[in-house]
Amino acid sequence: MKPRLIVFIGHHKTGSSSLQLFLARHRKSLVKRGILYPLAYEPTILDNCRAAIDSGATSTGTSTIHGLLPIWMREPHNALAYEMLDEARDVPLGRIPYHGKAVGSEGIFRFIKQQQEEHSPKTTILCGEVFSNFSPNRSDLIQRLSNHFPDHEVTINCTLRRPDEYIVSWYGQRLKFGHRLKPLRKRALQSHFFRTIHFNYKLLLSSWLSELPDANFQINSYKSVLNSGGAISHFIKQNDLGIAAPKERNYQANISIPHSCYEILRRGNHDLSEPNRIKLKRAILQLEKASISLPSNVELLGPKNRGMLFSRFQHIHDYLCEITGKDSFFADIDEALEIQETPEQLADQTAKTALLGQMKHSYKSKELRTFIQNLQSDWNI
Repeated sequence: MKPRLIVFIGHHKTGSSSLQLFLARHRKSLVKRGILYPLAYEPTILDNCRAAIDSGATSTGTSTIHGLLPIWMREPHNALAYEMLDEARDVPLGRIPYHGKAVGSEGIFRFIKQQQEEHSPKTTILCGEVFSNFSPNRSDLIQRLSNHFPDHEVTINCTLRRPDEYIVSWYGQRLKFGHRLKPLRKRALQSHFFRTIHFNYKLLLSSWLSELPDANFQINSYKSVLNSGGAISHFIKQNDLGIAAPKERNYQANISIPHSCYEILRRGNHDLSEPNRIKLKRAILQLEKASISLPSNVELLGPKNRGMLFSRFQHIHDYLCEITGKDSFFADIDEALEIQETPEQLADQTAKTALLGQMKHSYKSKELRTFIQNLQSDWNI
């Protein structure tokens, strides 16, 4: 029987971070079951962090996110994907700093090969949403990746979220990264999303399908994944890994910006000094931790944008139905037109009050408090 290669290329905000954290923490026990989640670093680096990876500890001398494993330990295959993309550029941009001490893609592939030779796994798992960028940017990288795993039975796993929900979540992730964006309620869809894989799922998938015609494709809607127990449980069941599914909440690796705070952080990314922008982001992320109640079901797009999104997505949805054989890939696609019950302006005012109350005890920055008190936005949508 051929060994299996499973490559997860699903989007951010569809459980990829939780799955990566689960695989990293349980790497040692998975190897004993013939399942390899290979690391992407040379043995000298591995020696310093093996115990931390196996136990979930964080005292590695590397900065951590929300008390979890450092990102370069949790997401080794994103590091590989970034290296491959960068090396394919005419003028490389340089390595992504928070992905640590990568050794170039060929060095990473050699290290993965060493781990395969050591453990002889029945299944090798590569998990990195950055792989999804191969399709629109450099489809030749898909074949290059596959060529490093000859004689493997290849499975490509991809989870996709209904576009209106995904865009809202990915927009918040970009705000958390510090990106300076236009408001979603205005022209952000046209400027930041419509021409990208974060909306055009055909652009994301087409090259993978054409470059790997013999691969097994598992293309799932995010809602179906949630209904089957969550990203980790679904991945385990669908790939018949034969291991117990964990409690998903123990592997929540990606804390989201509350929808009520999008406009505050968006303006902060534009207007604040970097130290205060970071303080603002931290204060926002701590609102949920402090059990401060904020409005839910916030409308961030507006009816005009929802109608435009729905119309432009029709041919993409038809494509997803065609390649998966489903009558409706997103069974609830019509809900993309539904307006959420809480206006963004009302949610924003509630969030400002909560933040100012929290800052009386925490962040003593006068600039930051003044920024929040004086923040005025154009709410015409």
